[in-house]
Amino acid sequence: KDARIQASQLRVKVQQGIDVAAEKQARLTEHREARTVKELAEEWLDSVIRPKLKHPMVVERVFRRDIYPALGGTNVRQVTSEQITRLLGKINASGRPTIANDALRYLKRLFNYGEALGLVERNPAEKLTTAVAGGKESPRRRWLDEGEVRKLFAAIRLAGVHFTHDNLLSVRLLLTLGVRKMELFGATWEEIDLAAGEWRIPSSRTKTEVSRTLPLPPQVIEWLTEVKARGGGSRYLFPARRASKRFGHVSPDTLWRALTTLQHGLEPFSVHDLRRTSRSLMADAGVPFDVAEKILGHELPAIAGIYDRSDASKQKLAALTTMAGLVVKLEQGVDRANNVIPLRKTA
Repeated sequence: KDARIQASQLRVKVQQGIDVAAEKQARLTEHREARTVKELAEEWLDSVIRPKLKHPMVVERVFRRDIYPALGGTNVRQVTSEQITRLLGKINASGRPTIANDALRYLKRLFNYGEALGLVERNPAEKLTTAVAGGKESPRRRWLDEGEVRKLFAAIRLAGVHFTHDNLLSVRLLLTLGVRKMELFGATWEEIDLAAGEWRIPSSRTKTEVSRTLPLPPQVIEWLTEVKARGGGSRYLFPARRASKRFGHVSPDTLWRALTTLQHGLEPFSVHDLRRTSRSLMADAGVPFDVAEKILGHELPAIAGIYDRSDASKQKLAALTTMAGLVVKLEQGVDRANNVIPLRKTA
């Protein structure tokens, strides 16, 4: 009965001069080309972002945490500027203006990609500016002084099992070595020679695309030996904690989530702020400027950068040994400025 009704309707269309076969093909084409924001984004990530960026998870995280929940199921042809503006405002209101600006930048690139494929008639994010997102960004200056680092370690002790030992080891290493978080979390044991006391970070994993070698003081070797014992034979220092992870190493968000939920009572800070903290503590500890910059992998300024090609391995080892000792004292709650042990009188 249904087939007879449909055939009757089609005969009427044919009598009216409508090409029902072409109409059907157009519907099939439209269905085939229809994309949700999530489908288009995954295609864009696979073809543009993942093959080209060293750390594509930075972009993936914004889509997963913010864009997909709001727009993921929406047809890309139906997304409006108003929807994007509301999304950006929500991200900014959560205290993440930089992420709001990142989300706007990624959406502009995503819809440009869709437009190039003919899947989007116009880019709904094209005319939006940072004024509707996170506004003008100022360089981050947050760092933790020694008192704040002591409070951080005290909070970690009080948290007990709620702040994992892997996270504690990560904090120690980040503060001591001043490495970027993905230089640490993406590191493999092929880069590290515990017997020789060296960590060679390859150029493919550094922001400046220049490799550098860090000499490892005894305390750091001890921490890394513990890291290896806890790694279960993984090639990564910090392997993924769930087998379903896209990458083999721990998620970049893991330590950030642990720190944001930790009851430390400090002003908010990011994982990257620990790198700025490490550099500041080096300065306070008297580490020479050029040595500290080489440890962090920064290029020396002006003429010094051209003529000073030394690796300064001995000076870096001395500096990192000092840093390891300082981090141990801060974890123990020792105030370096008042580190005086009274001597007992003898009879």
